Amino acid sequence: MPYLKEISYKNEFYFQWHLTDECNLRCRHCYHESYQNPGFDINTLFNIADRICEATAKWGKLGVISLTGGEPFLRKFDLFHLMDYIGKKSEIHYFDILTNGTLITDEDAEKLTVCQKLRR
Repeated sequence: MPYLKEISYKNEFYFQWHLTDECNLRCRHCYHESYQNPGFDINTLFNIADRICEATAKWGKLGVISLTGGEPFLRKFDLFHLMDYIGKKSEIHYFDILTNGTLITDEDAEKLTVCQKLRR
């Protein structure tokens, strides 16, 4: 996968997936009204990923997903499990993580570097 590959509307379908509304910051530009909703449990997230794959396959497109929130690294355990799960799906071309970056540890950064479908 090329570095910073642009999304092609001809063969890809883009999803912005809010995993949680919770956030550790309160940025002035943020449009969230509540920072309380933790989001779905991991099994429901896997189910949603399966639905995304079914839809993109039906449409003849590859899925491109931005995992975001709130702050997705507040759900670090679920985030990494979901990344592993969607990373194995042939219907997902690649994904991004939209984060404020304040919760990423050195160990997390190492895990991110080995994720094949994470767009850098």
